[in-house]
Amino acid sequence: MNGKPLWKDYVPEARAVLAAIREPSAVMLEAAEEDDAAFLGAPGMIWHRMIDAALKEAE
Repeated sequence: MNGKPLWKDYVPEARAVLAAIREPSAVMLEAAEEDDAAFLGAPGMIWHRMIDAALKEAE
C-alpha cells in the first residue's frame, strides 16, 4: 500500500473505463432522448460533461 489507501491503486483502471465510455453509443443516446430530463435534446452533451467531470475529479 505504500502508505496510501488501497482504492488509489485502482484509479488508473477506473480512469481508463471512464475514458472508454466517454462516447455514448447510439443505443445510449436513443435511451437518453426518451428521458424527459434530457437537456434540450442533447444527451450526448450531458454525457460528455458527466464523464469529463468524473475524469477531472479523479485527478
